[in-house]
Amino acid sequence: MRELKLDYKVSLQGHFPQPLCDIMLLGEKGPTPIQALVDSGAVRPIFPMKAAEDAGIDLAKGIEHPIQYGWSDTPGRICRVRFQLSEGTEIESSVVFVERLQFPYGLLGRVGFFDRFDEVNFVHRDKRRPYVVFRR
Repeated sequence: MRELKLDYKVSLQGHFPQPLCDIMLLGEKGPTPIQALVDSGAVRPIFPMKAAEDAGIDLAKGIEHPIQYGWSDTPGRICRVRFQLSEGTEIESSVVFVERLQFPYGLLGRVGFFDRFDEVNFVHRDKRRPYVVFRR
């Protein structure tokens, strides 16, 4: 993959528009949809434990990994998983799964997501259909 373009929805929760992409967490039970914020402020990808359960990912094989995000500290488990960004584009990464996610979406962070690309570019020209481009 040299360039990947993903449309995103703009959530107006909080004070600023937030880019939310639909991705699939891949596991033994099949793909599980997750809405995730493309978040340069997040250190790691963070998903809810329920998504891992739905996908058939065994979190017992993960390592305890408490994490701070937003305004909360929470226990979590870090596991190596695969998720699909678009048809034919998968990423393997370490994701922290938390019991209670403060947000109604997952987070795609710098370590394990942004570091897979040379450039991440948000395009807002067409306000009806904004997108983000990931380049390697």
